Amino acid sequence: ESIETQNLQWAQGKAGEDRVHVVISEEHGWVFVGIYDGFNGPDATDFLLNNLYSNVQKELKGLLWDEKFESVANSVATEPGLASVQNDDSDPYKNGEFNLDCDSKRKGHKNSKSRTVKKWEESQRRWKCEWDRERIELDRKLKEQLNNSGSDGVNHTEVLKALSEALRKTEQSYLEIADLMLRENPELSLMGSCVLGMLMKGEDVYLMNVGDSRAVLARKAEPHLRIGKDLERINEETLNEFDSLTSLQLTMDHSTSVEEEVRRIKSEHRDDASAVTNARVKGSLKVTRAFGAGFLKQPKWNN
Repeated sequence: ESIETQNLQWAQGKAGEDRVHVVISEEHGWVFVGIYDGFNGPDATDFLLNNLYSNVQKELKGLLWDEKFESVANSVATEPGLASVQNDDSDPYKNGEFNLDCDSKRKGHKNSKSRTVKKWEESQRRWKCEWDRERIELDRKLKEQLNNSGSDGVNHTEVLKALSEALRKTEQSYLEIADLMLRENPELSLMGSCVLGMLMKGEDVYLMNVGDSRAVLARKAEPHLRIGKDLERINEETLNEFDSLTSLQLTMDHSTSVEEEVRRIKSEHRDDASAVTNARVKGSLKVTRAFGAGFLKQPKWNN
């Protein structure tokens, strides 16, 4: 099934070499946000925009979504057992025995009404029993799908690995295409992008990043409510609630501005004295990790 046919809401933005991608998937019950800060041209960010989310979706299959699981979960929206009751010949509604129009009231007898009510109550009890049985079976199937490690049934480490693998595969495809088109479009080897991706499902938020784009969480301190606090004070705190927000950086910058990253680059390339020159990787890039930028990753492109 193609992504276009799924129940998705898309939002995309373009500004020069930068791209923003937002996907709200009702089918999978998650929100995906991708922020791509490109450099040396727009092709790398366009490639991310068109390919990263689909790879994320593929890699998360079996971790955060499964076709069998979703088909079972979707059945919750229906009323199991209702159809079987409606198709039952003993259903008083189907046979017209539960007719409460004026004529039946005038012509009916107490005994016939009593029998009709009993049949209706019996059908209700049967429907409830069938619904309980199917609900128990539904719960069992859902638990089978949630038998991964972790108290909430989700292996968070594997989810993060899946996001990393999706990014790796996306970059691999991009570099392969750039290699094939190197003669016609050598500038593709120069293009790249910082990547900041966020996946939110339920109360879980997963982040991945390469480059210096940041994910920041805004937090509000718990109010110290006291008995007898006057309304004017409460109103003042409400108006100024944004002033009390504090920020928490959730990702680490990959930049030569971070000493740890500079040490890592120099340690991984001890034989290259120019690994970091003028506070830039090979004198070219400020960021120490990035999507694309094949000219720094493919030795044959540097010959």
